[in-house]
Formats: sequence, structure tokens, C-alpha cells
Amino acid sequence: MTDDEVIYFDEMASTTSEESRGQNVKIIFLGDDLEGVDELIKNGLARLLIKEKIDEENYRIQHKGEEIMLTISYTDGKEKTKSLTTMFFKSANIVFIVYQIGHPETAEHLNAWSKEVDRYAENSIPRKLLGLKSNKTPLEVTHAKQFAEENLVKNEVLDINDPTLCSQLFIKEIDNALIESIQSKPLPPKKNEKKSCCCLIM
Repeated sequence: MTDDEVIYFDEMASTTSEESRGQNVKIIFLGDDLEGVDELIKNGLARLLIKEKIDEENYRIQHKGEEIMLTISYTDGKEKTKSLTTMFFKSANIVFIVYQIGHPETAEHLNAWSKEVDRYAENSIPRKLLGLKSNKTPLEVTHAKQFAEENLVKNEVLDINDPTLCSQLFIKEIDNALIESIQSKPLPPKKNEKKSCCCLIM
């Protein structure tokens, strides 16, 4: 590796670190019955390093040496203050459509929720199904599995009583958001780039 390449590598690493600082990560949960989401959030945040709680949805956290503003929004679409709008989905990094394991009726409107996401959210925002369970024996929800296969979306199942699993869900999505943010930004131009020219003497 030449001296120029070493300088460029150091600058790229430094810039990548700076670009990931102060990032905003927004996670959205939607569904007919979001009773388990409160427990998911409580257990998930318990393993994160929270520097400050701004309000009910926004947290300033420390993650891998970086300061991140984490926003967690969720609604069943019935609350007037949380009606679905374009602004609700703005800057979201991931949307989870939630159903409850053991309550198959909560998975009957997955298609309707998916259409609402399509209506208001940008196409680039990833969507996943999330089945929440509060017991040790996972029960298959046939409708959710079929919906995931037909719509080519990932279907995850999570035990909301396990703080480790809950925190891993948030950490994974935070990491994905930061990686996506870094990859979407162009690399800085090389410094001290040597240019060569040739001339023809007649």
C-alpha cells in the first residue's frame, strides 16, 4: 500500500465515522392489536445505552461509540393523534406490521395494513411482518405465513418476554440503518492524487 493509499484510507475511515455520528433512526410498528409492543419496547430499550429520553417516542442513545437519535412510533390507526399520514412515515428506516401469536385474528388485516404503508410510505422503506408471542411455544399463524410468501416480505417471530431478543431486534435495525446511510453517501475525493500526462515532441 502506497503512502497516498494510506492517507486516503485514513480519510475514508474518518469520514465514515463522522457521517454515522448524530444519525436519526426511526422504527415504526403497525397492527390491529399492539398490546405486546409496549413490552417489546420496554425490554428492548433495557439493553440499550440510553443517554436521554426526549419524549415518549424519541431517545438519544449511545451505540458503538456513536450518538444516535432513536425514534420508535407505533399505532393501531385508531388514535386521532397517530392517524396514518405521509409525515408519520417520513424518514422511517423500517416498518413492522405486527400481529399477535395466539390471536390469529390480528393477522387477518395484514393486506390492509400493507396497502396503507404503500399509500403513505416511500417505496424504499423496508417492511417486515413481526409476530409477537409471550409464551415458550411458538404457534404458527397460517395467514401470516401465506401473506409473507405471497408478498415476498420477511416474517419474524419474537418472544417479547426475552429482553435479549427484544434488544437484538432494535440493534439489528439500528445497524442496518447506519450501514444504509453510509453506503448512500459518496466517498470523498482522493487527495494528493497524482496525475500523469504525456507529450509528443516532434
